Amino acid sequence: MTTWTARRLAWVIGVFSILLMVATLVLMFVDRGADLPENVGSWGPNDVFDLIVILGVPILGIVVVKKQPRNSIGWVFLVVGVALGLGTFGQTYALHT
Repeated sequence: MTTWTARRLAWVIGVFSILLMVATLVLMFVDRGADLPENVGSWGPNDVFDLIVILGVPILGIVVVKKQPRNSIGWVFLVVGVALGLGTFGQTYALHT
């Protein structure tokens, strides 16, 4: 894989996971008045802050891969960002429907 391709792939993966997390925030906002179980994500300050902190994972992955495309730590951050994005969005979407 060329350096240019690796950088583009990192951007695509990172932006995808960030979009998932933003969509989670939107669904949390839409469901803020709903009667949800206590142990799941809601529009509380702790859950919103948690998602904002999690946003840093794919951003860090993008930055590392942009500077050093062969560095595996950057790719690990990107994969973890996608996993966190899918997990949080899936949970919030399941509660929304």
